[in-house]
Amino acid sequence: MTRFDLTHEAIAEVAAKLFPSAPVVNLVPLRGGLEAAVARITLRDEARRERHVVVKRLTSDARREAARYHALASSGVTPSLLGAVDHGDSTWLFLERIRPVSSWPWRDSANTRLVLEQLARVHRFGDDAAQCDDWNYEAELVSSAAETIAVAVDSVTSIPELDIRRELRPLRQVAASLSKMRHQMNASLGTTLIHGDVHTGNVMLRTRAGRPDVVFLDWGRSRIGSPLEDVSSWLLSLRSWEPAAARDHDTLFRAYLGAADRPTALTPELRDAYWFGAASNVLAGALRYQLVVARESSGKQRATAVAQGRAAFRIIRRAAERLPRP
Repeated sequence: MTRFDLTHEAIAEVAAKLFPSAPVVNLVPLRGGLEAAVARITLRDEARRERHVVVKRLTSDARREAARYHALASSGVTPSLLGAVDHGDSTWLFLERIRPVSSWPWRDSANTRLVLEQLARVHRFGDDAAQCDDWNYEAELVSSAAETIAVAVDSVTSIPELDIRRELRPLRQVAASLSKMRHQMNASLGTTLIHGDVHTGNVMLRTRAGRPDVVFLDWGRSRIGSPLEDVSSWLLSLRSWEPAAARDHDTLFRAYLGAADRPTALTPELRDAYWFGAASNVLAGALRYQLVVARESSGKQRATAVAQGRAAFRIIRRAAERLPRP
């Protein structure tokens, strides 16, 4: 599904179930996830007052994502869920529209730190917000890792900018060691509710009650997992775009640990677990996606995908270096 699958007629029909006296008068498609279509709509009531709402159409994992919004409704870490409608083969989520303070607030490491402090709040919810979740993520991750290797092998000659042939050995080593890596990662900080897909496209900074406030979008990959999966996802995705995140990496990592009431020492064991979490994220689909985009695109889009692929392979190498020697 793509964002262009959302038509005014389709949204108007579904929105009328929740807002019968406020028809849809405008629709702006937004960038959504791989399995969702997202748009911002404008509703106008009988008094001609307008209300802006975000609508998200889901065809898979819809119940889990809607459940997360319900469970976290009082936390302030998500947009408010205004309603959910099952219609046809889809679930439609109607969400509060978030107005960001700027399009790119991450040049300031203080804002990056706010995200980590908010993640610590998410992780304190434990598994209470993830009950009745039957997603076998570990099995899916193993399958995704195998698919990633296959795509990498197929891309050896088609993406000469990346020396993929050199990267295959550590990639296979890490994929083969996923179970042991994740056991060590989970033992490091335990497991809890995690967002599962923390990057700049899924994080917004708004002003609330006169203070900056972080909101996380797109909870479709939330699950029980290691906090390090979220922390590494945020810090390592951001450093690709923002030098300050690379420069202040360890300080920011310690800031998360402090906010989570954890010891702030970055021990070798904790660093190992951190890179194992990062490698798990890479094998969950991130690297595979960038390789496919690089193969099928050109110009700036290809260059960006190559750069992101290079960063992903770096993470895999760092994880491979930390694997126990046979």
